[in-house]
Amino acid sequence: MSKEAQFSTDKFRLDGKVAIITGGASGLGFNYTKAMLISGAKVVIASYDEKGWDETSKFAKSVNGEVKFIKIDVTAKEAPDIIVNAALSKFQKIDILVNNAGMQRRNNSVPI
Repeated sequence: MSKEAQFSTDKFRLDGKVAIITGGASGLGFNYTKAMLISGAKVVIASYDEKGWDETSKFAKSVNGEVKFIKIDVTAKEAPDIIVNAALSKFQKIDILVNNAGMQRRNNSVPI
């Protein structure tokens, strides 16, 4: 068995689906992206960090997948509208959302 996780995609097909994944080019988000691409989904990655974009592009090509990158701070007030509009402009629909991007704060969060 290879070091890469083996995915069984016969029961988990996402052909024709469009997924938005925040932070989808690194860490756990990259694994979400790979699973979606292997399963046939088109993926929109929203991230402020371009690290991992080249590797993600190469992986997408290797599985005949399609990925769109959006460089954006997903915590910005206008980010949701920008991400949704970019996804709709490229793929005309959105089926899946994975809110993966994370951050660490050393102070208290704002109370809700």
